Amino acid sequence: MLQIKVHSAIGVLNSRYRKTTLSMGRVLVIEEDPEVRKILLEMLKRCGHDAGIAGDCVNPEVPQECDLRCCDGYAAPDLAVIAAITGRPCSGIEAALMILANWPTTKVLLISASPIQAWPASDQNRLRDLPIHSYAFLPKPFTVSDLREAVDHLIG
Repeated sequence: MLQIKVHSAIGVLNSRYRKTTLSMGRVLVIEEDPEVRKILLEMLKRCGHDAGIAGDCVNPEVPQECDLRCCDGYAAPDLAVIAAITGRPCSGIEAALMILANWPTTKVLLISASPIQAWPASDQNRLRDLPIHSYAFLPKPFTVSDLREAVDHLIG
């Protein structure tokens, strides 16, 4: 498959004037901070993806639990971008496992400022439960080009 490399963030940010990607996909954003959700959504849309916001996947009735009602109404996405990796009560790994249990063909992009080695041991152990080619990790901080490359790697 032909992939177009974007060599500058300006090329992606100006995507409303010029198409910069051939691989468009349905992307669902899961993040606990509403402002970060909006930024990720805008970045993904400018890269040409059909992106939506799912929220944080915390059970509204039992806040100590994680559930996928935040994804109600969405068709199986090609990719779930999970940016709340070590958030409690619902870690990104827990959300990823639930997403893959419901949508086995969905790929997962995990985003965190903490390196995997700094994650809680429970999350590091559960990471091994994810199928090897079903996910990728993108460390913060990152550029629009980094995000686009990671998304294209998973669903491009």
